[in-house]
Amino acid sequence: MPVQQLPFDLGTRAAYAREDFWVSPCNAEAVAWLDRFPDWPTPALILQGAPGSGKTHLAHVFQERLKGRALIWDNIDDQLAKSSHYQLEQDIFHAWTRYGDTGQPLLLLAHKPPPAWNIRLADLRSRIQASPVVQLGAPDDQLMAVVMTKMFSDRQLLLTADVTAYLLKRLERSFAALGAAVEAIDRAALAQKRAVTIPLAREALQLSSEGDSGS
Repeated sequence: MPVQQLPFDLGTRAAYAREDFWVSPCNAEAVAWLDRFPDWPTPALILQGAPGSGKTHLAHVFQERLKGRALIWDNIDDQLAKSSHYQLEQDIFHAWTRYGDTGQPLLLLAHKPPPAWNIRLADLRSRIQASPVVQLGAPDDQLMAVVMTKMFSDRQLLLTADVTAYLLKRLERSFAALGAAVEAIDRAALAQKRAVTIPLAREALQLSSEGDSGS
């Protein structure tokens, strides 16, 4: 009989190496743009996508490639939605104007497209409008399976092929749904000190669904 790996609460450590990122049709354009640097039309590139779509992972890969030179703003649309975001706009604008001297590219990560950012500084708004926007799309089954395996691996949990197939049939095609499912299964595995199996996954998803409907 194969030996099953039981879960231990070692914490979650995300792996952000280039080899951990799976290129697929939904993110290939973004990867190509990052690989093109410094051949960008502007100092900035905007990566737009739903939570968990891979923006942060790509940003880490890009930062590693540039040996820490990139200036990265995560959740930029959420930050700009705050009433006191004028200083943030100034910081981005000044970084933009210093690009010729510093050579530091700007990578802006957002959930929404730039027209929804409500930028008040006109000079910055015009520069953002001229910048390339690359959208990370919804994942296909192959990418869902790869990301699922990575999420479980980050949590020190073994994911078998039968559990992968079971989850792919039941989860919506979004990284947010996948992340919520992995979180629920991880909690159940730790609480019950059990390996990740189909029965455990079924119980965890059912409890998670009941909790959502009752909230």
